[in-house]
Amino acid sequence: TVDTTRNLAEGMIVDIYTSSGSVTAAGRTINSVDHAAGKIVISGNAISSPAGCSVYIQHSKNVELTGLSAIFSENDLYGVERKGKTWMKPYIKNSAGELTEDMIQTAIDEIEQVSGSRVNFILCSWDVRRKLVSLLSAHLHIDTLNLEGGFKAISFNGIPVVVDRFCPAGTMYLLNTEDFCLHQLCDWQWLEGDNGRIFVQNTNKPTYTATLVKYAELMCYRPAGQGMIAGIGA
Repeated sequence: TVDTTRNLAEGMIVDIYTSSGSVTAAGRTINSVDHAAGKIVISGNAISSPAGCSVYIQHSKNVELTGLSAIFSENDLYGVERKGKTWMKPYIKNSAGELTEDMIQTAIDEIEQVSGSRVNFILCSWDVRRKLVSLLSAHLHIDTLNLEGGFKAISFNGIPVVVDRFCPAGTMYLLNTEDFCLHQLCDWQWLEGDNGRIFVQNTNKPTYTATLVKYAELMCYRPAGQGMIAGIGA
């Protein structure tokens, strides 16, 4: 049983860690996902104490790019201490309750007033978009925007609202995409051995391995220019 099956799918290979951070099961395949019951079935032997464990894509723990949740946490960001730095404190409204247009506009106005940043992108979960569509339908007409790549999004005051499957339920992010940048040492490239070769034969086996790498981090220049409304309910 898992807290949510939102980010899980059949065929994923995952590692499972205990609450203390140690691996209790590695390289397991998700055989089935029961979204209604909130359960998954994994390959291999049963885990003796699954309560409190966390599921990660195989080999991904602590090596992924820094995501949005890190910006809205109280922890240090990108190795920089937040204490005493108002520009590192984003707008956060927790336990929002019923979603209203005034709630969203207030968040946008406060972000712009405090940081000088202008919100140009709204990201939300599926349930929040449904609530927003219901809210805006009272105007008899819901504005839409055509995004690059042929995608269409609903609009709130001229700002595109886009759903992301990885966005936590009941959550809306209000972002300025111009404040984000991908810093990288290089683009994707194959590591070469001392002999200049990319493929390395596995010992005593007719198989080869190669390593594809990219050293990068997604960074936000102005955390105070971003906002989050969480705990959006009925």
